[in-house]
Amino acid sequence: MGLWNRVSGVFKDKTSIVLANFSGKSSFRNPVLETAIINTTSHDDCRIDKRSAQVVFSWIRASPISLWPFMWALSRRMERTQSWVVAIKGLMLMHGVLHCKIKELSFGQRKAIEMVTTDVH
Repeated sequence: MGLWNRVSGVFKDKTSIVLANFSGKSSFRNPVLETAIINTTSHDDCRIDKRSAQVVFSWIRASPISLWPFMWALSRRMERTQSWVVAIKGLMLMHGVLHCKIKELSFGQRKAIEMVTTDVH
């Protein structure tokens, strides 16, 4: 990646963090979780921020209610990006969340599998 691409990526990440912190908390927005998602899926192509990923995993394990703000923030980040690095890191983060042992998540996966198998007839 060129120097200007790295600088613009850092600028985009910092701007997103500032906007997430000023957005306020609502039913679909959690500034702490959004900041952790932005740090985990940064434009830096050399590393993934494992500490921020652990923050996301601990939020979801502690409170499955935070699964909806996580999904909203991650899908919004993935929709708006044009960087393959951010997309890959987002997929890796989603993969990690799916491997968390959460009862609500396993119920949803089971329902989705049931819906797919019943529609195949």
